[in-house]
Amino acid sequence: NSASNPKAASVSQDIEYDWVVQNNGGLANTNYCFRMVKSDGTALSTYNNYPKATTPSSAFDQTTFRFYDNADAVQPTTAKAAENTAITDVTSGDVLRIRMSVGVSSVALATSSQAFKLQYASTTAACAPTLNWYDTGAISSSVIWRGFNNTTPVDGASITSSLLDSQTNKLQSYEEQNNSLSNPAAIGVAEKGEWDWAIENNGALGSTAYCFRMVKSDGNVLDTYTNYPKATTTAATFIQNYYRFYDNTDAVQPTTAKAVENTAITSVATNDVLRIRTSIQIASSSLATSTQAFKLQYASTSDACSAGLS
Repeated sequence: NSASNPKAASVSQDIEYDWVVQNNGGLANTNYCFRMVKSDGTALSTYNNYPKATTPSSAFDQTTFRFYDNADAVQPTTAKAAENTAITDVTSGDVLRIRMSVGVSSVALATSSQAFKLQYASTTAACAPTLNWYDTGAISSSVIWRGFNNTTPVDGASITSSLLDSQTNKLQSYEEQNNSLSNPAAIGVAEKGEWDWAIENNGALGSTAYCFRMVKSDGNVLDTYTNYPKATTTAATFIQNYYRFYDNTDAVQPTTAKAVENTAITSVATNDVLRIRTSIQIASSSLATSTQAFKLQYASTSDACSAGLS
């Protein structure tokens, strides 16, 4: 309490006080009002004006990550690489787990005050904010990087222990798709929160590096990105799959088949012109437009066709 008023005051005069207050962990981006009351807590008769102060937003920095093999549990166990280390040879259908931490500065982040989402971008160089970033897709969506539904853990479940060895984090949530749960634990200034994301390669392009980042749930970027998780896909692989012989015709589309699909033909005479419709199945990773040309070869054999023929 203040001292009892040291000076007398007449009607219509003001008495003036000076208070020293410190922001000792006030919530981020919050308006705070101040008022004087009597020492017993009774409010004054009238308040013509209130001192009002607004705290800044928390500042966020994406700091640390580590890739893990997926597991049907909140806690993955097998790391794919060391901390803050990119991975390669990711094929279509692979499910990854990314442990990521976000540091907080300026103002503490109160419990349940900020949700996040995960984004990806392809790059031929370093990861950077200027890349074309896209939200990872919902579970079972057609997006090339999408969330994955593990049977046992519930989306938004609390992480049980830290997997990032270089720091002690405030444990947050396991996430199977955007948006994340609003942070289950408060994060103080100079502390870090740790999240776990389950994502699936749903046909990402082959031989391509993909960067990942967390942003706020409204799409606004974090203040700083010290490290980006980066995963490079394998090159697309090709399987000669189906064929069918046709009589030749002076058109793009032949019309008369010489045999049923995947059936050899005989009695091909000198000067006969054939049309062969063939298909190639794309495996491991997707094939981008205008990235691969092909040519046709032949070999003679007295037995089955095989790759080892001349």
